Amino acid sequence: MIKDYLNTLRGFNRDVKLALVPTLAIGISYYGIFLVLFNLYLLRLGYDAQFIGALNAAGPLAFVIMSLPAGAMNRRFGSRQLLITGITIYIVSFGLIPFADLLPLSWQTPWLFTTYILAFLGGAFYWPNIDVFIMEITEASEQTHAFSIRQALFPIAGFVGSLVAGFLPAIFVSTLGSTMADPAPFRYALFLCSLLYLPALLAMLATTNRQHERS
Repeated sequence: MIKDYLNTLRGFNRDVKLALVPTLAIGISYYGIFLVLFNLYLLRLGYDAQFIGALNAAGPLAFVIMSLPAGAMNRRFGSRQLLITGITIYIVSFGLIPFADLLPLSWQTPWLFTTYILAFLGGAFYWPNIDVFIMEITEASEQTHAFSIRQALFPIAGFVGSLVAGFLPAIFVSTLGSTMADPAPFRYALFLCSLLYLPALLAMLATTNRQHERS
């Protein structure tokens, strides 16, 4: 049975393999590096637990509100285009979030809320449509395997990203000549999250631009 399973995985078409790249990118960047370091970054900006809790709640709330209309947009634009849009938003938002400490104090709070909510807007485009896209590019006999490997890759990537996150601030402290109390090492470590989405975007752009079909 294991041999048949591995044969099925090796038999995935090019689009399926490319569609797994964003899973790895999101797992390493957001569920690994970002979740480990973001709250530590906020603490170094002087924010308390109440603010951090409110900010972390605002993102999922935006995700809930936007997921239904974003999923419905699949009928008009197709899952591939919405995935590309979501990943592009990820690149922009995660690239902007960690530079809040360079702004005047009066701008930091609105900057953090705006960019953090924007990141979850990208998620609202991505998550409702990734499984739809995989269904469109796989045969019925492949779908169970495709879904299972995508789900398995996600926590593995998050595990790797979390381990990497533990070393990144110290590396930037040494490079910048700063200290762990300074937000700068965390700023640049978090900025890497944005860069990790670039291979995900290139992978999705390389997929076949096919007309999505519905039974």
